[in-house]
Amino acid sequence: MLAGRLISHPYVKPHRTGGALPLQGTYSIEHPVSECEVRASTYVASLFGLNGILQTSVMSDIESHEVLDANLVSLGGPGSNYKTADILASSANVFIRMTHTRFELPTGQPLAYIPSSDIDYGFILRITPADFSNHSWIVCAGLGEWGTSGTAWYLAHRWKRLVHFIHRLAYWSGVMRIPDFLAIVRVVRGQDQSAHLEAVYRNVWGQPTKVK
Repeated sequence: MLAGRLISHPYVKPHRTGGALPLQGTYSIEHPVSECEVRASTYVASLFGLNGILQTSVMSDIESHEVLDANLVSLGGPGSNYKTADILASSANVFIRMTHTRFELPTGQPLAYIPSSDIDYGFILRITPADFSNHSWIVCAGLGEWGTSGTAWYLAHRWKRLVHFIHRLAYWSGVMRIPDFLAIVRVVRGQDQSAHLEAVYRNVWGQPTKVK
């Protein structure tokens, strides 16, 4: 609403100096899309498409509310993604909680990863839901947008390196199932490919154990 008048197209394209311009500069969409989640979904799609044997689909967090009996990757934090909020609240998540400004252990103790004007932090969380133990739920989320897209890039391009830290026997055998894990990733803002692994925890008898 603007001055009592309903605005049918509230979103606008950024201004540019050349080329054709959209009608009145408006955006004909019902919902905005996060730029970082577009980048993140592109990275993850490239990972799943490597062997050409997996059937994948992309859906919104609202559409995925009832999707439980499936392998899935949720992009973005619990403040913007209902599915991420559900996964973090799962009893299988023994690793991490998230607020708008920090990461915490389930005990409430803050984790010492503080973003700055140049650096963002994100995490990759993998849990096995208790009622669907043959499936995996993964979250890629950051305190800022670059944390989200940077962790998705790391998942897609550094998966083998991550598995090496989580479970070396699984890495070398290629067939052993890896335990649930949490990876903390550091990202230079504006550079997804700068993603660097800061710490890795794995689930050992229901307790998060640091392995890097």
